[in-house]
Amino acid sequence: MSVGPPLRYVLVTATGYEWRALPDDVRPATAEERDEYDAALEHRLRGLRDLGLRLTGSRRA
Repeated sequence: MSVGPPLRYVLVTATGYEWRALPDDVRPATAEERDEYDAALEHRLRGLRDLGLRLTGSRRA
């Protein structure tokens, strides 16, 4: 028996947007959705690395 608040998942998009969902409201991602997420995340991380290099004047990340 659970005495705390109901269990919720924290869902996060590749852009960093997040929200909470009950277990009954989620499903596994499809392979296409995973591929899209991975590509968007890599694009976002590359942009952050490039920004870090520009801000620090460094040639290495």
